[in-house]
Amino acid sequence: MAVEGVDDPVVGEMVARSSITAARRRALAEAPRMLRLTEPLQRAAWELLLQEVERPVRTTDLARRLQVSREHLSRQFGAGGAPNLKRVIDLTRIACAAQLLANPGYSIPTVVRVLHFASASHLSGTARRIANVPTSGLGGLGPRGVLAAFVRGNTRSRMCGRGPRPVDILLVSSERGHPYFVGLGQGLLLPGPAFVIIFTSLLPTRTLLPGV
Repeated sequence: MAVEGVDDPVVGEMVARSSITAARRRALAEAPRMLRLTEPLQRAAWELLLQEVERPVRTTDLARRLQVSREHLSRQFGAGGAPNLKRVIDLTRIACAAQLLANPGYSIPTVVRVLHFASASHLSGTARRIANVPTSGLGGLGPRGVLAAFVRGNTRSRMCGRGPRPVDILLVSSERGHPYFVGLGQGLLLPGPAFVIIFTSLLPTRTLLPGV
């Protein structure tokens, strides 16, 4: 491929960047559906964010390109159960970091520099917040895995808690209208789009509740 007036190495970099973007776009093809981006403004913002991953996009700049106010964009992007815009900006950048780190030719310091993260610890903190993995785990996830992890447990920055929480569990059943105390145990409360309890232990009993 040749472009008049442009050096071959520059052309090669342009082609490589275009190929990386196209591959990431394919890997994240299901993102609008999974993130509940159904409105035209949400989709338009997502398309721009897919291309603008080398630097963190400011909401003001994105709004200007979409010809809306910053307030309107922030409010409308998170409508209908979609995650807030700031977290989706971080999602696209971490997905790109995962794509690059899957290539042995890219080291963590290189990705920090290429994507203009402030430091390796900044990249690490963002990776944990978005995909719940350390930086070293991003390459194994890839963009599609980052998206899945984000949807599974991190779609809302206001989500309660940052990890499993132990809880006491009281099970009550009934027989012919009489309530029975069935068991007392421990479980884990997992934060996510919906709270899930996983039983870790259970002490079965069968006692008629008094006074009922």
